[in-house]
Amino acid sequence: MLNRLLREGIRVKVAAKSFESDRQSFPAGSIVVPADRQVLDENALLAKMNNLGVELPVWGISNGLSSAGPDLGSGNFLTLRMPKVLMITGLGVNPESAGEIWHLLDTRYGIPLTMVESERLSRANFSNYNVLILPDGNYNQMPADKISKFLAAGGTVIATGNALNWLKNTGLAPLEFRDANVSPTGRRPYDFLDEDRAAQRMPGAIFEAELDLTHPLCFGYERNRLPMFLGDTLFVEASRNPYATPVLFTNSPLLAGYIHPKQKPLPANAAAVVVGGVGEGRVICFAGDPNFRAFWYGTNRMFANAIFFGNLVNSAALEKK
Repeated sequence: MLNRLLREGIRVKVAAKSFESDRQSFPAGSIVVPADRQVLDENALLAKMNNLGVELPVWGISNGLSSAGPDLGSGNFLTLRMPKVLMITGLGVNPESAGEIWHLLDTRYGIPLTMVESERLSRANFSNYNVLILPDGNYNQMPADKISKFLAAGGTVIATGNALNWLKNTGLAPLEFRDANVSPTGRRPYDFLDEDRAAQRMPGAIFEAELDLTHPLCFGYERNRLPMFLGDTLFVEASRNPYATPVLFTNSPLLAGYIHPKQKPLPANAAAVVVGGVGEGRVICFAGDPNFRAFWYGTNRMFANAIFFGNLVNSAALEKK
């Protein structure tokens, strides 16, 4: 719905804090469509919103003064921009990760996105986009200066999985990783080599995360616990900025799946999501795969929030160098 409204040129805001109006409570993350300064007159806008009410709950508000929480005219209602999404594909990019993201945006949400192969990235015009998605993959050949300029101009970069390694190595996201390598001690039979290596890999496990429900990336969630999928032993330290880790794995997070016994302590209180920044831009880092195989719906909302609300994260709440 939000995508459709923005593409039709309708001015839309999001509530950064919960409020109450006309005896109805609205949580943070509620979408607000003002009646004034719209491309449609009030009657046409009202008819459109009533039609949308068949799919989602829609309320009319008669007074801009809230009975509790911020008033509708305050700075706690942030104007949204229409996402113009570019995603990197091709050499080095995990095709499953890219396909999951394409399916979510194109097929389920109806959000058009441009896909450019990594080999052609140096010739791509980033000025036509405001959201850049880096699926899981190896980006060692990608021009970091171009991404840095994109961020400095106010763009949002969303990265998943091993793309976080590249962001760290280029200094675009000052992340710290926990060492997941487990080297066998003592002498071992040569025939055990493959088995020992396989035991260190984590093909997929489910972990419990704690959400900061007040953070824009967590708008719309009602419970502060969420199962998240990790398909690799990539464990990220929580940010030094106390506001920059909106999603954190709990103290005993393993819910299902296998992890090497010596690696089992690593996910405890590790960051599931870290938000950084370069210039006016935002870098949103997902340690796992929020769109796993196009059926892990629980974290799809968080990924969509990163696209629509990521640029609204306060600059004081970012992990920076």
